[in-house]
Amino acid sequence: MQDLYFSNDQFLVPVDVLDKDIESAADDFVRQIFEGKLHSKQIHHGLYSETAKKLINGISGSFGKSFAYDSPANAALDYMQTNIFAFSAAKNMTEFEAFSKLLVKDGEKIPGFKKFKEEISALNIRYNERYLNTEYNSAIAQGQMAAKWQEFEANREAGEYLEYRTAGDERVRASHKALNGKIFHIDDKILERIYPPNDWSCRCIMVQVPGTVKPTPTKEHSYLERQASIPKYFRNNVGKTGMVYTDGHPYFNALGKPGQLKAVDNYNLWEPSRIYNNIKKLSISPKRMASMDDFVQWHKHRIKTGPGEKDFAFECNALNKLWLTFDEDLFKRVRFSKKYVNEKRFQLAPLLEDTIAKPDEIWTLLQNMRFGSKTELESVLVKYYKDKPFIVIVKTSRDRYIRISSFYELDDIRKLGQWRRGILRYKK
Repeated sequence: MQDLYFSNDQFLVPVDVLDKDIESAADDFVRQIFEGKLHSKQIHHGLYSETAKKLINGISGSFGKSFAYDSPANAALDYMQTNIFAFSAAKNMTEFEAFSKLLVKDGEKIPGFKKFKEEISALNIRYNERYLNTEYNSAIAQGQMAAKWQEFEANREAGEYLEYRTAGDERVRASHKALNGKIFHIDDKILERIYPPNDWSCRCIMVQVPGTVKPTPTKEHSYLERQASIPKYFRNNVGKTGMVYTDGHPYFNALGKPGQLKAVDNYNLWEPSRIYNNIKKLSISPKRMASMDDFVQWHKHRIKTGPGEKDFAFECNALNKLWLTFDEDLFKRVRFSKKYVNEKRFQLAPLLEDTIAKPDEIWTLLQNMRFGSKTELESVLVKYYKDKPFIVIVKTSRDRYIRISSFYELDDIRKLGQWRRGILRYKK
């Protein structure tokens, strides 16, 4: 099997010991494969979520964990976390295909789980220790450079030029040395393809320099790219795209279109009818607001924390403390829109708060992995109340906000299928 990450010219970082949560999840993953409880294109939630958690911790440790709700970093972190969950799903499916091939030896199924574990032990270590450690280190580097890009954009007055710098030691790849000391304007298209990190364990950085410097002529950019020989799935600027791992990575071959992933078929979650057959496990909805005046007072109290007394935001722990903004446009729709007034959406404000604080599921309806500058993420928070499911729709765009787009009760549980798809970000 070809190694995904390591080559002769690459500095090998020390491999950490497999952490206990990953080890426990991987053990259950292997057991479910052996017992036939997990099938192709199905995701083992334990290993999936633990992998994503580790990689998100890598991003958060270098990019930051908490920002003002109107900071560009808030939306940027949402893009990166979505990408990491998609990567984790793709890796999970890739591991299933690799592990399941070892179920049969000499034409017969391996007898006994213990024997199967021995057969796949090398692969388990490869994917969930060695590879995961490399992916984690890459997440740290991507987080650092995403944070740098935020700084560069925010502080253009300090200089609109960026200089590429290697670590300057004997471990630097010869291909990366070709870029060392080269200077580019922050708007140069080449920075969409050569912005570091540019390979696994790459330690290169960009630094902001004053406008008095002499930039590299645009006519030399193509030559420099050829010299740098950057792998396809590193030709990316994480600060602009939010893609920590691009769709060129081999794992994504197993995933297909993320928007086609479904709650029951791919995540092994319960059908809505089964969820509502277990009524004792469902939540009791909070008391609704009695009047529009109550809603207006609720809003007035909330906006005191927002700039200009127009917006406020809820911190969502289930989304790793991202801020979800209740903006002036939504307030006006609830108060004045004929549709919202007739449906008495104002009554549902307590359910909105409760769902954001304690959702049952969160999905991002990601259709593809191309996070261009115009891409808008749409996510859905689902809460299963005894009377009806409750839906909160949020949208993330490049203008820094994660906006609450809508919220309502779902009268027909059969319609949950349109929301329970894509990338599963959280499950209670």
